[in-house]
Amino acid sequence: MNNSSKRIIGYFFFSVLIWNLLLFSAPVMTYSQLPILKFSGAFLYLLFDPVCHQLPERSFYFFDIPFPVCIRCTSIYFGSLFLLGFSFISGQFQTLPAKTLLLPAGFIFLEITLEKAGLYQNQPLLRILSGFLLGIILTRLLIEGLLFTNTLRGKTLENG
Repeated sequence: MNNSSKRIIGYFFFSVLIWNLLLFSAPVMTYSQLPILKFSGAFLYLLFDPVCHQLPERSFYFFDIPFPVCIRCTSIYFGSLFLLGFSFISGQFQTLPAKTLLLPAGFIFLEITLEKAGLYQNQPLLRILSGFLLGIILTRLLIEGLLFTNTLRGKTLENG
């Protein structure tokens, strides 16, 4: 991996790390007795509101307070953090053929479809697995796109 690619993955990794830390910070701040921390915790719940339904029965809990996002969304962010952390620390990121993503994408589609069809209700382990896989897939596609765009931009600058 060249320096430019490592820098892009590094920026993205630290951004997602901060995002994940905010997930834990919201219930901790809300649990606090200090008004400023309670207010900050409430603000974090508002921050995460547009990206998740925030149903308490579908969330992890910390200090008996639900996370600001559901189990699947939390797992998406952890999957993203896992892939970025591994790529950043190991210095390796290799593109994969699109067909490699079909199996995990098929599992995610099936899991969500079966739940929406009412064939089962709120299975946290399946939500964790599908969210984690979705986080890896989406992050992988985003990073591949960013690296490809960066490569094109570099070639255009060199030629131009």
